[in-house]
Amino acid sequence: MTKDNQDSLPYQEMLAILENKINSLAKNDLTLEESLKIYEEATEIFVRCDKRLKEAEAKLTRIKEDADGRLLKEPFSLEAEE
Repeated sequence: MTKDNQDSLPYQEMLAILENKINSLAKNDLTLEESLKIYEEATEIFVRCDKRLKEAEAKLTRIKEDADGRLLKEPFSLEAEE
């Protein structure tokens, strides 16, 4: 599968492909060359998945109520709140 084809896949399908590649690596029945190739492919897919998550996160807005009862919009973040 080419990189362009991967970009057109839904996120869940890309995640399933990534999981399959990780499972292949975990079996320890591949040659070093095969393992390296699958590792590189998995890394590329991971980067694409991470990019999609960050793009989705940037589109989300959190609505909070301030002390005066007014609703405020603020960017949503998956980072731990302080």
